[in-house]
Amino acid sequence: MIIRADLHIHSGDDPYDKLPYTVFQAIDEAASRGINCITVTDHRRFSWTREYADYAKKKQVLLIPGIETQIKHKDVIILNSDKDVEKIKSFDELRTYKSDKHLIIAPHPFYPIKYALKNLLYENADLFDAVELSSCYLSWFNKYNEKAAKAAKELSKTLICNSDSHALWQIGNVWTEIEVDNFTISDVIAAVKAGKTKPCCRPMTHFEFFKFFVCGDFPRTFRKIIESRKVNVNNKRKFPKK
Repeated sequence: MIIRADLHIHSGDDPYDKLPYTVFQAIDEAASRGINCITVTDHRRFSWTREYADYAKKKQVLLIPGIETQIKHKDVIILNSDKDVEKIKSFDELRTYKSDKHLIIAPHPFYPIKYALKNLLYENADLFDAVELSSCYLSWFNKYNEKAAKAAKELSKTLICNSDSHALWQIGNVWTEIEVDNFTISDVIAAVKAGKTKPCCRPMTHFEFFKFFVCGDFPRTFRKIIESRKVNVNNKRKFPKK
């Protein structure tokens, strides 16, 4: 059986991005676009609930619990996790936490952002099961994904493609085909670890690339700057200099 999976999607439950759509809407969009296995990987928050999973099942979508946490200020995706995953702060703690049931993904590992793993992927290669190809690239510029593909080959890791969706229009644009015996979480994870995958990526159009940054990334960055300044002002009021 071949399924289409997107194992890196954000939602309105994300405390970091505060996106304007719910998990239910993300599930609906995935189902309508032919994606039948997803993970909501909100930043530093385990957002999975039984209600979400049951709703996804009604839509014939398998919802895998997960999170995009930060270790040493670097993004790491942990699948089939639980609420305790929010407590993990170091790679050694992740080693202690990880078991055979988990799937650890290196998201956008070489993109020019401060949260990308870069060399930490190599230094902690024993932890990772898969390396992600990002959907954010153009037909004539894809060097960061090329670095990820090179690392996956050197480290003998499975290569997958995820949308890292921060807007509904991104869901269903890319996916990973996974060959599974049964449509279960454990079978999906085992298949990815075994490399029974086919990344199905396509470059963004120039309009999508523009929309991603101008309508998504730039407003979020501006909002975070404003929120940070408000926190600093409030702290100064609470703790004025003597």
